[in-house]
Amino acid sequence: MKRRTIISLFIAIILIVTGGSIFTLTLAKENWGNDMKNYLTNTHELKEDFNKIYVDVDSADINLIYSTENKVECYEKEKVTHSVEIIDNTLNIKVNDTRKPYEKLFGYSVEKITIYLSKQNLENLQIDATSSDVLVAKEFKFTNVDIDVTTGDVELYGNVTNTLNINVTTGDIDIDSINGNKVNIKTTTGDVEIKNCIYDRC
Repeated sequence: MKRRTIISLFIAIILIVTGGSIFTLTLAKENWGNDMKNYLTNTHELKEDFNKIYVDVDSADINLIYSTENKVECYEKEKVTHSVEIIDNTLNIKVNDTRKPYEKLFGYSVEKITIYLSKQNLENLQIDATSSDVLVAKEFKFTNVDIDVTTGDVELYGNVTNTLNINVTTGDIDIDSINGNKVNIKTTTGDVEIKNCIYDRC
């Protein structure tokens, strides 16, 4: 290959790499800025009765708070909203992500779902999340709790009377004042702290 051809190819490669880097940085900067601007708070009033809770989200933190009100507040992006429905005695909260693939590459997620309930005794709580912190206040009492989080911390202070399953890949688990029949707690990378808990089987 002639020297001139080699030099031309080398220059072309440099231009492609430089152009790609500039495009990527510009896109990331623009998307980061838009990400922080496009947050809003949507409130869903809970007017029907239910005895179970199922939450399936990607990156929203989840807080279950005792209150005189019954509602779900979703702090979310315009293109990453969450549906809130009561179906078959179950409060269902699910993510609805309408972003394009390239929009998911950049940005910072600070979504939060806060569930305010005046009802303290419930049957089941199930949470499936990718990157979320979970907090369950001490006023609640569940028959069964099943929490599966890839990355995030779990703080469970409410009572569980039958079966408790918590699976966290990366994150800490903090449990306080739990009584029940069976517990299964697992974290690959993280600390586990259990206080004031009585279980028949582990």
